[in-house]
Amino acid sequence: MIEDRNIAILGGGNAGWLTALFCKQIFPKSNILVIENENIGPIGVGEATTPHFVDFLRDLNINLRELIKETSATIKNGISFENWNGDQKKYFHGFRETGVLDNFNVEPYFGNNCIDFYYKSLILKKLDLNEFTYPAKLSYNKKVNLNNLNFALHFDAGKMTNYLKRVGVRRGITYVNDNFKKVTCDSDQYINSIVCEKNKYFVDFVFDALGLNRLLIKNHFNVKWNSFRESLPMKKAIPFHLKSKEQINPYTSAIALPHGWMWNVPLQSRIGAGYVFDSNYIDENQAQKEVEEFLNEKVEVRKVIDFESGCFEKFWVNNCMAVGLASSFVEPLESTSLYLTVTQLKLIPFYVNHMFTKNNFGYDQFNSMMLNSMKDIVNFIYLHYCTQREDSLFWKEFKDKTKPPEKFSTLFNRIKNMDMNWMDFPIHEKAMAYFELYNFLQISNGLNHFENFNLKGYEEINPDIEKYKKLIDFTIDDSPFHKEVL
Repeated sequence: MIEDRNIAILGGGNAGWLTALFCKQIFPKSNILVIENENIGPIGVGEATTPHFVDFLRDLNINLRELIKETSATIKNGISFENWNGDQKKYFHGFRETGVLDNFNVEPYFGNNCIDFYYKSLILKKLDLNEFTYPAKLSYNKKVNLNNLNFALHFDAGKMTNYLKRVGVRRGITYVNDNFKKVTCDSDQYINSIVCEKNKYFVDFVFDALGLNRLLIKNHFNVKWNSFRESLPMKKAIPFHLKSKEQINPYTSAIALPHGWMWNVPLQSRIGAGYVFDSNYIDENQAQKEVEEFLNEKVEVRKVIDFESGCFEKFWVNNCMAVGLASSFVEPLESTSLYLTVTQLKLIPFYVNHMFTKNNFGYDQFNSMMLNSMKDIVNFIYLHYCTQREDSLFWKEFKDKTKPPEKFSTLFNRIKNMDMNWMDFPIHEKAMAYFELYNFLQISNGLNHFENFNLKGYEEINPDIEKYKKLIDFTIDDSPFHKEVL
């Protein structure tokens, strides 16, 4: 066990406190320090997550009931994509079923866990996935079932930071409010101290959790930035709040608009919303006008966020690792920011022996896996924009003006012919964060990508479509409404 090490987290947002709590768990005898300048506020729009985040909270022994209460959190069963083909229709990207609802087999080939074949059967028969799949039907009925479906959370970002901070301080993490000035290094450029306005802190390892400021990984180490803008050209977002509705949706809404898409994240006290758009076509004032025309109400834009999808070539340099927005950012379409953060943190135990030594092999392997994860996620996000919309110049020009990500064209040809299986994912070798066949099937069906395929050899799935439809209807009837659970 690592003892008597000084581990500092520079930055006190959600990524910083998750990192601190994880380090306290895997290095219980080390000194964990969070340094934050309280005058620098967070971006505060990362309010939706994936089931990986809930699993990570459990790993940290976080009380989920307490957290939901303290952070105005709600349950998320998936994402409702609305009007992405310009036809006013919606499709659902749901999380995976569990228990008896995930007990498919295709005898004699496969004995269990064959729900991908159920989705393929629905698509082949041109049946409505909103009626014949459990996550979609449960969600559109505004119900939840924590026992039969993996779930994620929506939360108030500021309240979450404060909650994690309180938990961290209770567990013995040291917190200081200080203004970062510089770092000092040894002759090999390994950081040995952090110099702030009030004090100097000696360190053995540092996490850069400074968000878009990126004062260490970018400004100090000068690591190259890999931009994904050629494939994902969104550049700005305008967040705003909406009033809560009587029934709280147990899902995120992603609503396509003429020059991008609007997120809608329901919390217990309000709805967090915003418009992500390509500023090559409209400015923030025009974007606000589009939103107000769509909602038929005025909105108060809280700030204008400029961003570039991409990541640094290296997440880990010497004894410094960038986490959260300090390392990467992909637009929030599939709530991947915290997914990437927890994936990165869960990799650390495999490299404990490299953290406090000067072993470049460990850093290189870690960085390669995280870079491949980023590439896989970019492929999945790009897929969402391959739509039939042509109601604006942005949607008309998207395919011609953007460059498909690496390996996407080959993958897309296979998607159109349903010539893919679970072994095709991750797309890039040794990616740790990625989406599976199950996810690609839902998005591609919603966007009408499939052209020609069959299921020869796998027709006899059990339970069959009729039996499973009865099972999901029975389970939904027996499930509580979201608001009742909260």
